[in-house]
Amino acid sequence: MQYSFPFHRKPGGFTLVEMIVVLVITGIMAALGGMFIVQPIQGFLDLSRRAGLVDGAETALRRMQRDVRQALPNSVRIDPGGQVLELLHTVDGGRYRSYGPGNGLDFTRIDTDGFEVLGSLDTAPTIGQSIVVYNLSATGASGNAYMGDNRTGVGAGSAVNLVNLNPPIQFPRSSPFQRFFIVDQPVSYVCNLTANTLTRYAGYGISATQSNTPGGSSALMASNVSACNFTYQPGISQRAGLVTLQLQLSEAGETVTLLQQIALFILVVLSAIGGYMVLVAGVQSQTTVMALQGGRAYHAARSGLEWGIFRDLASGNCTTGTGSFDVGDFSVAVDCRETPFTEGGQSYKVFRISSLAEWGSYGDENYVSRQLTVRVTDAQP
Repeated sequence: MQYSFPFHRKPGGFTLVEMIVVLVITGIMAALGGMFIVQPIQGFLDLSRRAGLVDGAETALRRMQRDVRQALPNSVRIDPGGQVLELLHTVDGGRYRSYGPGNGLDFTRIDTDGFEVLGSLDTAPTIGQSIVVYNLSATGASGNAYMGDNRTGVGAGSAVNLVNLNPPIQFPRSSPFQRFFIVDQPVSYVCNLTANTLTRYAGYGISATQSNTPGGSSALMASNVSACNFTYQPGISQRAGLVTLQLQLSEAGETVTLLQQIALFILVVLSAIGGYMVLVAGVQSQTTVMALQGGRAYHAARSGLEWGIFRDLASGNCTTGTGSFDVGDFSVAVDCRETPFTEGGQSYKVFRISSLAEWGSYGDENYVSRQLTVRVTDAQP
């Protein structure tokens, strides 16, 4: 006799308790994983944002440096609030013939026939440009190209070796070294803290008074500007004058402040708030950090050049412009060599100034250095 028993299947699926346990464990694992992922990503984003701010500010300051290098001597002026800087931009210059034979520039009367250029200009001056001789100041009524007593227009028929004047004028003073400059336009940098911008204006007319809305064409130099200040400190001679530009950019809690000092044409940028090196928790980009350190070393070396130029030109010798000091985390050594010259009965010196900026010790993995050299002269314009 056979008996058959019914087959019972084991119940499938999972219970509510099991599902809750799995969800809790998955949430814990996701939270732990997020802690390891978010921190490096946030560090990378912070580094990228800070590098972007530094790059934006440095680009603006480099453009300002280039314009100041090409500024007519003694033409820099800054408004009382320190928010607007203006200069007269030069495109060329040379030496005029003062004595015969030939067509010299006559300072005893209105010169109606122009003057010959000693040597030649790079390009022939054009109508719309201006000729300036021996500019002494950006203020006052005499020797001030903004007022126009030592400035006139380029006349038709001018060439690389001949300059015609329109209208003809009698320049009030001759240059000790027979120098003249060709000005094409004024340039203004306006810091607008309401719009958080730094804007460059060009292509407008030369005016005796300075304006914070000069007109002409405009170009945005920097955004996210939270503070800026422009100052000018005259030296013993104009070539030892000092233009100081402070520019601060801020974004999403990050702030970068650059301080630029320009003596004639030398740029120095010092970074505040800890510099450019960023320590990122967990993960950091060593290549980016070293690139920023290289930029800091470059500007620290230019700081040394600026220091040496300001002191050497102010004293007239290399004695005060040689030494060592610290710029932030960098050690800077400045060396100076001077060579005397005599030209046209006038004596002057040419200074060869070298600046070496170092961070760390030579041979170390993170050692960074930059060396810059420049030649300047104390000859009058």
